[in-house]
Amino acid sequence: MKATERVRDTLVHYDPINAEYYRSNAKKYLTTLETLHDDMQKLAAQIPTKRKVLVTTHDAFGYLGSAYGFEVRGLLGINTEDEVGIADVRELAAFIVENNISTMFVDTSSSQQGVESVQAAVEAKGFKVAIGIVFFRMRWDPPVHQKEHTLR
Repeated sequence: MKATERVRDTLVHYDPINAEYYRSNAKKYLTTLETLHDDMQKLAAQIPTKRKVLVTTHDAFGYLGSAYGFEVRGLLGINTEDEVGIADVRELAAFIVENNISTMFVDTSSSQQGVESVQAAVEAKGFKVAIGIVFFRMRWDPPVHQKEHTLR
């Protein structure tokens, strides 16, 4: 929300003729974001603390975990250019099995081979992990409804 406010204020500063247009659009967008945030808080509050774990292909969702009280576990760190190692796969697979995690969330920038390796390692331990929503690598300017739909 701070980014929206900052963009609004910068546009108003450099283009005061259209200030009302920027303020109006920012207000609408901020209302949407606030509603989404409130909805997410309510939904997250319904999940038992022990089950509030988000397993992903990389740790880029730390902000989401912090905002809604989820532990985030990723196959890789934040940098999707890193290579998946055998130790990474084994560690995440063990965590999935030990914590009875049923779903792993992936994104389009992650290695399909890494995902399949985790699934195979989990299956080798007699457990299954499904692939949930596939997160698409977001552009800087996706439509509001894309972000909202993904979070919901």
